[in-house]
Amino acid sequence: YYSNVIIDIPLISTYGHDPFNVGIFFNLKNENISEFGKGMRLSFYNHFHRYGNGNVTITSCLDEEELYPINGEYNLETELKLTGSKIQDNKGNYYEYINSEQSYPSHIRDAVNNIDLYLSTSSEKIQRISNNEEDEINSSIVDFVYVNNLVEQVIYRRKISSNQYEDIYKVRLEYNSSFYLTRLRYYRIGTNEETLVKEFTISYQSTFIIVEDVTLNKGIKVVISNNVITSYITKHSSGYLENPKATTTFEYVEGTTSLID
Repeated sequence: YYSNVIIDIPLISTYGHDPFNVGIFFNLKNENISEFGKGMRLSFYNHFHRYGNGNVTITSCLDEEELYPINGEYNLETELKLTGSKIQDNKGNYYEYINSEQSYPSHIRDAVNNIDLYLSTSSEKIQRISNNEEDEINSSIVDFVYVNNLVEQVIYRRKISSNQYEDIYKVRLEYNSSFYLTRLRYYRIGTNEETLVKEFTISYQSTFIIVEDVTLNKGIKVVISNNVITSYITKHSSGYLENPKATTTFEYVEGTTSLID
């Protein structure tokens, strides 16, 4: 058995018409290094692979793989099906791909909310997410700035004229020597200054992971033994010392998991 650790980290939330959210996920089981560090993947990651027989597999940001046969049958778990180069549902929502293998969809259609998102990549690394193909005034754009193949900044911009953009918000990311993401700083961008509004830190050890909201002085420690979560502890007056009021433990017996609060 294996009790996994999934950490959902928000990055950017756009506003105005056709808003969208951008985040990343840490997956303890994922040993790969992406553009956001070891074990991290962007929430828009959906790896598309078409086999020689035409069937397609999609691997999500959480490493969940689903098969879509070329005959157009619905996947019973996801209620999606393959139509040409699109993975779609029965409401008109779809992910569209251009190549036989790519890590991100090129076009995402949210038919329910009438939103279209367009993703640009280079060497399978995300470069930009935008709505309305960037050609409309007030369209939202999220750009990814790289240093040494890792994303160092995520910048939210809005188009204010035919050739001018206004920077709204920025996230700066830091990594350690083992390529783990260790710090995120969130800035609101004004006319002549950037104001720090939020900060997260992540600490990794073989027996625990600690995620802290530095701004609010809150955090959680996930304790791991033999690749299994044994407990988690919310930060309290004594830090992360064992405390019955702040500790939740897990027990594993014959393939079942018990949570003890």
